[in-house]
Amino acid sequence: MPDAPIPSPWIESWTPEVDLDTPAGRLIRELAVHVPPGTRITLFGSAPLQIALDGGFASEDVDCFGPHELKQLAEQNGLSKTRRHPYLQVCNDLNFRTSPRWRDRAFTFPLEGRIFVLPHPIDILIGKLHRMEEKDLRAFKLVREKTGHPTELDLIGELQGAVDLFRPGFDEDTAGDLKITTRILWREFFGHDIDVANEIIRPALERRQQGYAPDRPVTDYKAELARAEGGHQNSGEVRDA
Repeated sequence: MPDAPIPSPWIESWTPEVDLDTPAGRLIRELAVHVPPGTRITLFGSAPLQIALDGGFASEDVDCFGPHELKQLAEQNGLSKTRRHPYLQVCNDLNFRTSPRWRDRAFTFPLEGRIFVLPHPIDILIGKLHRMEEKDLRAFKLVREKTGHPTELDLIGELQGAVDLFRPGFDEDTAGDLKITTRILWREFFGHDIDVANEIIRPALERRQQGYAPDRPVTDYKAELARAEGGHQNSGEVRDA
């Protein structure tokens, strides 16, 4: 069974200096006074990179999620798309498709009695892999310029840990094919291709299967269900005769 890549210390946590005098920073300062004290709001997309790494990094909107009333509060207070630039794009937490570890290494900071959450750059970048447009590649380059990361080993290890993102989407899912966008990233960012199946997906699944070994079910439920369905069909044929 292949060993998981050894993560660099950069992956484990981050403690950025937050700049609230950026466009995104000014927007969340305004947002803070319109939501109840204690509200927890998570930012993702490009805005955290602007606030925490480079104030000149452009972001047309501030993607975020929080309590269910957040969208209504943003619209009522003139922070939504038709009223502001940049504007607040209130999303669902399911829109932030990234590593399952993201909460463990996110940075939180208080603002006017509210809590704002900035995911680690590696998690922001993984979230951008689903689209991988030119501005998403710029985000990868910005993070590397400012931090020296992610390296190939950083990304391989983190994508192995988020291997379920590579599963096919539902019919109505508009996200890109992560196997394809990962290859595009490797070519543009690292200068060569990557065998996603053999370097990311297969090693992760082998480690997962090894971990399941003691607790695998001894009953073949799929076969039992097929037999049961076959029995119902046969019973129907008898009744119709």
